[in-house]
Amino acid sequence: MEITMWMAYVFLAIAVGTEIVATSTLPATMCFTKLKPSLVCIICYVICFYSLGMSLTHIPMGIAYGTWGALGTAITPLIGYIAYRQKTSKAGLIGVVLIIIGILLMNLYG
Repeated sequence: MEITMWMAYVFLAIAVGTEIVATSTLPATMCFTKLKPSLVCIICYVICFYSLGMSLTHIPMGIAYGTWGALGTAITPLIGYIAYRQKTSKAGLIGVVLIIIGILLMNLYG
């Protein structure tokens, strides 16, 4: 299967989404003692790394990995707040905004 640039970004989006799901289910695994959340976590991480690898066929590693890591870092506190009632400080929120600005700069100016 030949990957196009468009498909590479779809794979990157899948990698980001599955990484967020996997990371968000980690607390529910209870140190991997709960079967269902543990399976969700493991399967999502496998899909995540496969998709990230596929995205690297057309997207430079620095941009792909930076976008993947930064989006996961920026979105995970929101999921933590919704799912686990975890609060983020004002400084943490400023940090998330800076991460988003950094993602935009990397993707626009490489």
